[in-house]
Amino acid sequence: MNKIIIINSTGQLGNKLWLNSSVYAYCLEKNYICENYDFNRPNHEYSKYFNFAAPKLNLNILLFQKYLKLQTKYPALKILKKALAFLFLGGVELVEAEQPDRIFYLPPDDNKDAEQLSTLEKIENSSDKTFYFSGFFFSNSVGIKKYREEIADLFKPKKQYLEEVNDFLKPLRDKYKLLVGVHMRLEENQKIFESGHVYTFEEFRRVLEDFLNSLKQFAKEDVVFILCSDLKFDPKEFKDFNTVPGPGGIITDLYSLAGCDLIIGSNSTYGAWASFYGGIPHIRFSTEKINWSDKLADLKK
Repeated sequence: MNKIIIINSTGQLGNKLWLNSSVYAYCLEKNYICENYDFNRPNHEYSKYFNFAAPKLNLNILLFQKYLKLQTKYPALKILKKALAFLFLGGVELVEAEQPDRIFYLPPDDNKDAEQLSTLEKIENSSDKTFYFSGFFFSNSVGIKKYREEIADLFKPKKQYLEEVNDFLKPLRDKYKLLVGVHMRLEENQKIFESGHVYTFEEFRRVLEDFLNSLKQFAKEDVVFILCSDLKFDPKEFKDFNTVPGPGGIITDLYSLAGCDLIIGSNSTYGAWASFYGGIPHIRFSTEKINWSDKLADLKK
């Protein structure tokens, strides 16, 4: 049986969840073993939040990960990649997706790139072989949808984090009829970062106010906004609404957002994952007028 080892991807938890889900769905589709070393890199030990067993320490993979990090900083080192892959990984079976303009589509997604198809054919025609996946730009939207239950089960947080999330959400459920997760990616200057631009809290408040004014199914006093962000901010910025800060942890904030009725916030992989896991709408922040009637059509009392 072939084995796929994920050794490297860019970004933090949200990015890595999507990348690993794409590759995991591919492995489910082809009945391959999938191992995740990407969650166990220094400063990104995300596997501690989940129930799957972290793979055993592999010094060669760790050294190659360190090389990839150096290569990001010093692009000239790229000329060493094939040699170091052979040295550290025991071969050159390295599959990369590092270019945003050249997404690597994994089965069951459709792929029309001749070179990528050749790589996939090589994997499928092998047996009992290990292939190493590196890079963030793997995609498998069809597979993620097809294997949603398996993916959600794999990335279900450990009991202690689920209990913290449940303890946080339950009193809010008892008090309010509609829980709205608000996810804000902030710049160091405490402004909201969105697709290469920064916006003020005043602009974001206007979005939430417009949302409340557009609600037909719920009274304003029945709605609470759960505020989650990557940086600390003053909750008084939203004093005109019913608000509660999220639990504050990277994993508890994420799954608290997933436990809401919908999410309004930055266009990020973090918020998108919470939406996917919770099966709830993810309404992205925009300075343009949002058509709330379409976005909120499925909300019920």
